[in-house]
Amino acid sequence: MNNFTSSAHELRVRPGAQRRAEDPGRIEFRSVVATAWRRAGLGLGVGVALIALVLAYAATRPPLFTAYGQLLVDPRQANLTAIQPSQPDGKVEVNLLDTDVETIGSRAAAEDLVRRYALDRDPEFNPAARASDRKPDALAFERIVQRVRDRITVDRDTKAPLISVGFSSRSPLKAARLANGLLQVFLDQKVKAKVATFEHADEGVRSGLETMRRQVEAAEQNLAEYKNAHGLYGTDDTIAAEQEASLLSQEVAKAQADAAERRASLDAALRQAGPGGSLDNVGASTTSPAMYVLRKKEAEVSIRLAQLEADFKPEYPEVKRAQAQLNDIRAAIQQETRRVLSSLRAEAQAANGRVSSLAASRGAIEGALAARDRAEPDLFSLEQKATSAKELYAAYLKRIGEIAAGRDMPQTDARIVAVADPPHSPSSPNMLDMSLFALVLGALGAAAAMIVAEVWDRTLRSRADVERELAMQVAGVLPELASVRAAARGRSQPPEDYLVREPFSSFAESFRHLHAFVALRPGPSGGGRIIAFTSAIPGEGKSLSCCCLGRAMALSGKRVVVVDCDLRRRGLTRRLGEADRGVVQVADGSVPLAEALRLDAASGLWVLPASPNAVPEDLFAHPETERLFERLREDFDYVLLDTPPVLGVADARVVAGKADQVLLGVRWDRTPLRAAQAAAQILYESGAPIVGAVLTRVDARGYAGFSSAGQTPYGQARRRPVGVAVLQGG
Repeated sequence: MNNFTSSAHELRVRPGAQRRAEDPGRIEFRSVVATAWRRAGLGLGVGVALIALVLAYAATRPPLFTAYGQLLVDPRQANLTAIQPSQPDGKVEVNLLDTDVETIGSRAAAEDLVRRYALDRDPEFNPAARASDRKPDALAFERIVQRVRDRITVDRDTKAPLISVGFSSRSPLKAARLANGLLQVFLDQKVKAKVATFEHADEGVRSGLETMRRQVEAAEQNLAEYKNAHGLYGTDDTIAAEQEASLLSQEVAKAQADAAERRASLDAALRQAGPGGSLDNVGASTTSPAMYVLRKKEAEVSIRLAQLEADFKPEYPEVKRAQAQLNDIRAAIQQETRRVLSSLRAEAQAANGRVSSLAASRGAIEGALAARDRAEPDLFSLEQKATSAKELYAAYLKRIGEIAAGRDMPQTDARIVAVADPPHSPSSPNMLDMSLFALVLGALGAAAAMIVAEVWDRTLRSRADVERELAMQVAGVLPELASVRAAARGRSQPPEDYLVREPFSSFAESFRHLHAFVALRPGPSGGGRIIAFTSAIPGEGKSLSCCCLGRAMALSGKRVVVVDCDLRRRGLTRRLGEADRGVVQVADGSVPLAEALRLDAASGLWVLPASPNAVPEDLFAHPETERLFERLREDFDYVLLDTPPVLGVADARVVAGKADQVLLGVRWDRTPLRAAQAAAQILYESGAPIVGAVLTRVDARGYAGFSSAGQTPYGQARRRPVGVAVLQGG
């Protein structure tokens, strides 16, 4: 059972039985080391095989020579269709360098190299060229191109825009020639790409030029229409308008002052005239020359009238003439006064009209200036658009000239700075690298083989495996005699004889442990105990273990009898000696029990063998067999029943059902887990009183890595060496 993963198969536990608590995620370092040590042979074999295969492959490979050339690449290539210049970006340059690296190692470059140097006729790349001169078909040509591509090595310098280009060949001269050829192929591809770029850019720029021409015309037309609509002209017109507005403001001020003066004169004259409308007191009338003459005449006529009235009566003609003349003069004065007032009113109105006219002119100019101020932002935007369109149009014209010049004389952004020279030593196979690779691969393969073998191995190898997978106690761990170092001198004799001759050996001690285990279990009241020893499949050491357990019990002074119930294989009988009468004859009453029993003189063990050619059906289901077992219980302390395998013969479950205790033998590191689980399940379902499992034929050295024996006194004794008594503690 592997120590890394727990079993995925569950076994139904009998009532009262409990599984041992396990931590499935825990892997002990000691167990890992022990597993590695146990699987060391497999790992060593796999590792050595892999190392040998890698080194043999390296030794049989033809040597390859690699020649290297070097390119200097300036990745700052302008976008020919872009009119505005852009700032260089380091990431873009790195991406362009990576693109060049991919281009050099691409299939297109390899195919161009094949066609340029006729590599499809070179036996190194086309083995069929030796036998035929025919041109390879498409599939064969594709394989040739792939072989050539596999020989290309491209590497980019991380600190400078340098690309190393290498080519591997069996010939140093050919390697250098093809490496330089690959450099030239790359440069030619760059030239073709540059020409194609110029042609594509020329088409794009010319299309953009026509678009820009239309945009320039549209922008200028929109600007002119906007100026005409808003009366926007040059800067001089604006200055003249502002000056005119300033002069008009001055004239308006003067006109307003004159109008105010004339309104004041009119108001004064009107106030002098008074509410009655008398014009005699209008002082303003004196300002008129005619009014002065009339006033003077009025004064003269008034004086003369006064003199006449003083000398003559009112009816006197002279007095009347003078009076009539005075009245005429005064009427003329009134008429002149009215004319003066009318003139003042007209002048005041004229002055007010002039003020209004000047103010209206000034307002019109100021309104035009304000409208211009409001229209200037849009005017500025239109002017900017027109200017930008003109600049872009000029840039397009310039770029067309640059593209035309570049198309006539294309220059790549890469150049060869180091040509490839023929190498002096092969680059492949590198035996040092291949040796290191072989060692690493061998170590990994060995580890993988050991892990796979351990995970794939579904057997039981420790006490924890038995308790976890079978849900039962471990009654004992019985070692393989050959694995016990202290028993080296006894390997030529049967184990059952070695147990008798070496009673203090660790081999014998393991059976005494098993004896103690069954002895400590409660037995029936009165009489001995019937103990059945069975296994899942044949070949698990069941009969040998039963024989040795019987001898160990007999040597301890107990009356013990072993019954060979495996009537088909008769393993116990063959080991202790053939007999012509046995359990079958005793059960059917043809032979008395006393005549069938045989005594093992070496240990005092009694044996009831199985005679050959006597396999009756359902022998152990007969009442006579049950009475035989009860009689043996009365005569002996222990009755050991060596039963057939559970999965092979139905007799095993019948016999197990008649026993007081049942021990299930499991061969260490050999019995399949499914078989052991199936056997335990069958016994549980049959009602057999299973008291524990016994690990049989245990390799003492291998088992030490799967138990805690190394921490016990027995384990320490084993390493001194004493034996495998340590196994009972593990």
